[in-house]
Amino acid sequence: MVIDITGWVQAQRKLEAAIAVERRRSAQLRVFSQLMMSVNSETDPGRLLDTVVHGATRLAGALSASFYSVERGHLRLDAHCVSPEAFSRDQAARDRVRSLLGRIMRERQTLRSGFGELAAPILEGNGELTGVLLLTRRAEGGGFAVDDAVFVGNLAAHVSVALQNLRRIEQEREVAEYLQRAMLPEIAATEGLEVHFSYRSATEATLVGGDFYDLIPLSRGRCALIAGDVCGKGLSAATQTAKARYMFRAYASLDLSPGQWLTLVNENLGVSLARDEFVTAAVVLVDAAVGTITYSLAGHPPPLLMEAGQPARFLGGQPGLPLNALEEQRYATHSDNLAPGATLLLYTDGLFEARADTELFGVERLARRAPELLSGSLAQSAEALLIEAAEFAGGRLRDDVVVALCRRAQGA
Repeated sequence: MVIDITGWVQAQRKLEAAIAVERRRSAQLRVFSQLMMSVNSETDPGRLLDTVVHGATRLAGALSASFYSVERGHLRLDAHCVSPEAFSRDQAARDRVRSLLGRIMRERQTLRSGFGELAAPILEGNGELTGVLLLTRRAEGGGFAVDDAVFVGNLAAHVSVALQNLRRIEQEREVAEYLQRAMLPEIAATEGLEVHFSYRSATEATLVGGDFYDLIPLSRGRCALIAGDVCGKGLSAATQTAKARYMFRAYASLDLSPGQWLTLVNENLGVSLARDEFVTAAVVLVDAAVGTITYSLAGHPPPLLMEAGQPARFLGGQPGLPLNALEEQRYATHSDNLAPGATLLLYTDGLFEARADTELFGVERLARRAPELLSGSLAQSAEALLIEAAEFAGGRLRDDVVVALCRRAQGA
């Protein structure tokens, strides 16, 4: 008796092929999910494109992937990922790539050559073609499957949105930074004092923050040093920063104590801020003639005082709540002495929150390092302090930083 198992063998082969297809599709889903997380969280366009071309090769099993931007109808190669096995002198393959790129410029849809090339368009919301993602040669040979085209097409759609978001964020950052720098005050000469302010934009953040400073001349030869930080980033923070700074200036002529000054600003700032928007601020009144300082803090880190022959010390007193946290908040005024040659440091939290992995630069390190770093001219000292914090954080500050330095003249 002869048993014909041909049908059974064919069925088994079909089942095995179906299982292989499902396994590959499941693997592609895992890669696609991981890739989407990376694409949607990346803040640098160059790193984004590198992530895309490397991820696309894994997603579709390709030997190479390229990203072309489209400018005035011309393609420009921006990112490329290739395996050694992908190099080919096959003129026919190169001709197919050129043909496929030409077609996608016209048709603006995901295309396959039928041999070993796959291209997906990067489209703006209005349908304008701004880029092309090109894959060549499957690692296991043969052309790309329909599933490959679907996954790569979806990847291209996500990349398009991510690039548009990064461009919008960068434009907003440029406008906000321009506004913020335009609002930074000119520092007038003050008798008996040397004053210097430095502002450093974050190198890691995608939007500028709301850090600000000011120097306001007062009656009887005194001056007010102000450093502050508006919560949030971008245009909103830049706008609120302007409001806060000009509100401080509006009450400068009332001859208030620092605590009264902050209390009055707090009472009126709520008109322009939402309930979940806050401002930290330090107001320090300096009288160089008699060598005294009076100050008040609204949720702001305390100033650091450095005097010859003594350890650096933070000024005491309760900091109070940030502005706009509680309408009825009353801020206390504290006082201290400023000896001839003594240096006072005001700063925003981006300085001591500079981070190396999980470790902060911290206020203890700031107090320990500041006397040495601030031994030169104020401009050199401010730069040295900013460099120290940035180097601690691996060269990348995560937040904007204001450094304000005030030194009483030796003969004052």
